[in-house]
Amino acid sequence: MLSQLPKLFDRNYVIGFFLPVVLGAVIVAWSFQGIAGLQPLRTLGVSEHDVAKLTYLTLILWVAGIGLMMTNNTQYRILEGYLPPLTWIGPLKTWRRNARDALEADYATLREERSRLGDGMPAARLDRLGAVRRKLVTYFPPAAYILPTRFGNVLRAFESYPGEAYGADGVAVWLRLGAVMPKEFTDALDSARAQVNCVLNLLYILGGIGLVSLGVSLRHTPWPQVFAAAGAPHASLTWHPLFVAGVAELAGAYLAYEAAIVLAVGWGALVRAAFDCYLPQLAAQLGYAMPATDAARRAFWKDLSALFVYQLPLKGDRWPAIGK
Repeated sequence: MLSQLPKLFDRNYVIGFFLPVVLGAVIVAWSFQGIAGLQPLRTLGVSEHDVAKLTYLTLILWVAGIGLMMTNNTQYRILEGYLPPLTWIGPLKTWRRNARDALEADYATLREERSRLGDGMPAARLDRLGAVRRKLVTYFPPAAYILPTRFGNVLRAFESYPGEAYGADGVAVWLRLGAVMPKEFTDALDSARAQVNCVLNLLYILGGIGLVSLGVSLRHTPWPQVFAAAGAPHASLTWHPLFVAGVAELAGAYLAYEAAIVLAVGWGALVRAAFDCYLPQLAAQLGYAMPATDAARRAFWKDLSALFVYQLPLKGDRWPAIGK
């Protein structure tokens, strides 16, 4: 636990966790102005009396950011569709599978056209062939691993990449790949994940605040007057301020979700690059020479993955050590 303390003061923590908490607190302060403890966030000029309050408030927000960091994996699993409530919505996975099947069918049609026309295939159709393929491998994993959400499938797509490309178990190999990646590259990976964490936390914070705002506004709406006004000619309805705020906050949560997908694509590109660039170095670090053929390399990483995951020893001298 103590080894994690420096991370509570670095740039990635501030971007990924503290900044969303601060933005959420500011939104709450302006949406629910009756909360006295958030008064310093509504005051442009801070008095001496407010300095102490602001100090305590900053400490509370810092601890709240730590709470978000501790629940980070659970947040991901919920949004990916591994945990309720999204697992309760059965059609979601069917819709995602249908979307992938449609893209796969489009790609098969274009591949058949390319095979039939060869170099005579129009440039626009050739560009579409590449675009469909990129979309298929970027936004969807193999058919057997489809998840209920778009965000989950983007993550699953790059998680399944090492297995599809090299026969390596992504999770088991990733834990060891960090030992050979240079600091500059791991910093880029951490920065990319921090950006995803930021919008992911904003999604949950804005979504929660929005639901509370709508609930409070509906509770305080004078429904008899609303129904009476609805039946009167030339009547105009005045929405409760919190209702408007709640709608805006839920719209912000949706935009955060879309941003999470875009940023996850960039993060995934770095993860793929890590496997492409540093798998040979990992093999050397483990004392093995890389096999010469693609088929042998796939078999090599499958055997090593079985060693990492299941503790199954490598078979005899099938994979020679460096220098042999």
